[in-house]
Amino acid sequence: MGRLSLVLADGDTEYLGKLERYIIVNYPQRFDIISFASNEKLAGYLDSNGKADIMLVGKELMQVGPITANQAKTVILDGGGEKPVLPGYDTVEKYQHADRLVADILRLYAARGIVDCSIPGRHRTQVICVCSPCGGSGKSSIAAGCAVICESRGSRAFYLNLESVPSTEMFFHSEFPSEQSFSNVIYHLKGKYGNMGLKLEGASNMDSKTGVRYFRPPEKLSEMNELTEQDITLLLDTFKKSAAYDTVFVDTGSGFSQTNTAVMKLADVILLICTPGQGASVKYKEFIKAIEDIGDSCEARRNERLLPVLNRVVAGRDTISVFPGEFEPAAVIPECQGGEPGSGYQVLTENPAFLSGIGTLCGYVLPGRADTAHPGGGENLAV
Repeated sequence: MGRLSLVLADGDTEYLGKLERYIIVNYPQRFDIISFASNEKLAGYLDSNGKADIMLVGKELMQVGPITANQAKTVILDGGGEKPVLPGYDTVEKYQHADRLVADILRLYAARGIVDCSIPGRHRTQVICVCSPCGGSGKSSIAAGCAVICESRGSRAFYLNLESVPSTEMFFHSEFPSEQSFSNVIYHLKGKYGNMGLKLEGASNMDSKTGVRYFRPPEKLSEMNELTEQDITLLLDTFKKSAAYDTVFVDTGSGFSQTNTAVMKLADVILLICTPGQGASVKYKEFIKAIEDIGDSCEARRNERLLPVLNRVVAGRDTISVFPGEFEPAAVIPECQGGEPGSGYQVLTENPAFLSGIGTLCGYVLPGRADTAHPGGGENLAV
């Protein structure tokens, strides 16, 4: 199935134009859009057998009676007021963040259980595994920072945190967060009921500042222990098949767990985050051997997809090599301040020096992609 046919209908022409522009710019591969500002024009379109997968109709237009179109999913935009909503219809809040509104209608549409509802994106989705054998290597900051840079360069990025204790909300925040979280994602993965791509989008959030998409942490941390290799495979395969994003940065937990192994098997690129030090070098060399032992397909592509990154390098100090002889760092990132008192930055991903240091990594991940800035940040439809 290709793009979804979305019919927008609302008597407020300013609101209608604002919403239509946002969806066209931010979801060009997901929807074919047609909009109407009156019942008469909408009825004429439907009477002529006009196509509609989803109908998003303002409550005021629904007061004249039910509006349907064959098997279309009809959702009412509820802008408040005294007039009640007609029974039997799903509703979404009219005046909310536009990205949240789109996620809500995708979630409601996906709940219909239509199996074939994949929506192709602009490019093949690349899965980037960001890992380290040691805690405190700066792995999460690098994964989040790479997502921020890719989004700023016009590539749609998703930050997927699979740590046992996710640090997602240290880096990303939504002005209008979804009620759903990674708990819902785990539920969908276990159910395997189809429409997985749209269900993932319905559970996602968009960072208000950068435009990076992400999942809120689960309601209970113990739920992260429920993820199996099959669940991770389905999750990453869904990201690849839906191709809604150019790049998915997977922030894995430290060490070599079952979850990390599953991610490494499917990753297009593995960023191995290292810090200088004699003791750490032994761990990194053993970790590289473990990556090689995952399987023949991984070993055959090891040299082209494994990118060691040396982080937290202090200028003027000698650094002990932490890599086997055939590996050279793809990037050397200096020690930067963020989150510490007096640093001026709440997190490292706000520090321009840090973002500059990891900028070369995005060149490996997205070679030849456009440098055009993405609008990002979404749009608030509240008036």
